[in-house]
Amino acid sequence: MAPRISILNEAPLADSESQSSIWRKIAIAFGGSLLLALAARISVPMLPVPMTMQTYAVLLLGRC
Repeated sequence: MAPRISILNEAPLADSESQSSIWRKIAIAFGGSLLLALAARISVPMLPVPMTMQTYAVLLLGRC
């Protein structure tokens, strides 16, 4: 018989700390995406090319 290859971790979550950690990571990813999307809508008029605040949002998210 060929060995079974598992792509996903089949072990169930053992405690509530692991599950809360997963929800925390999901919340951080969602919040970071929302911040990035909102920052892309803010335009700073500069000559000759306007700039968005998206650059600063990426720098801020990189620090987290």
